[in-house]
Amino acid sequence: MKYRTKKRTPTTCKDSTKSGLKQVLGQISCLIRAKCRDWQVKLESMQPTDTGLVVTASPRGHTALCPCCGQRSHSVHCYRPRKFQDMEFLGREVTLVVITRHFRCRNAKCARKIFAEPLKMASPHMRMTHEVHERIMHE
Repeated sequence: MKYRTKKRTPTTCKDSTKSGLKQVLGQISCLIRAKCRDWQVKLESMQPTDTGLVVTASPRGHTALCPCCGQRSHSVHCYRPRKFQDMEFLGREVTLVVITRHFRCRNAKCARKIFAEPLKMASPHMRMTHEVHERIMHE
């Protein structure tokens, strides 16, 4: 007698029990979670708005390297939110708010005393993610 083994399927973003807007928001949330893993940020919250979605995240690391001298710092000076325009998902605008940390450089010889931790999704002073910037440049 042969035993039937249950096929294991990889986890997907699709949930057939949801319908309409809940299913769309579920798919968007799954895509956002995947992006957060790629960007190495921790997803804090997702709040739907009238026009889209506001995603709040924070970096996963506990330290950062000083861009001037390269010394690793553990000393957090302050926390500041950075707001980015991200790609639209299924016609809904996505705003990404990342709570970034500013660190103190403890190297006495370094000219930079305070610096912000680098983010994978955008360069310093950018108000949009690299994906949005690339899309605009190629249109």
